[in-house]
Amino acid sequence: MNQSSISFWALPSRQTKEYYQNKINSLSERYKSNVFIPHITIYVGKSTFEESRVILSAFINKQQLTLIPLAVEASAELAKTFYISFKLNLELQSFCEYINDNMSSPSKYVFSPHMSLLYKKFKDNEYFSLLNREVV
Repeated sequence: MNQSSISFWALPSRQTKEYYQNKINSLSERYKSNVFIPHITIYVGKSTFEESRVILSAFINKQQLTLIPLAVEASAELAKTFYISFKLNLELQSFCEYINDNMSSPSKYVFSPHMSLLYKKFKDNEYFSLLNREVV
């Protein structure tokens, strides 16, 4: 079986997506970084086409989940320069576990519900002082 790298994302509702897309666009322009679609990464790993198709068909018509934001945070990790952390949602956690349990090559990805707002490397701890100046 031919495996490829894959990631599954949870996407915000249309209204929420537009709001966060504007934030991401603004921060990306200000800090000269890449623009990306607002999302929460649920799974990152290897998968065959058939495994991915089965996973997607099981969840294609899922109802919206309500996630509770906890904080706007910063880190030295590129994918989490500025991000919103969310309270762990049991339904989303179960979805992550279902995906991992149904892949022939389980992932070592650790699910931590967050939505990134900026992908950018800064010097030392500069991202913390910049976060304090941003109104997100």
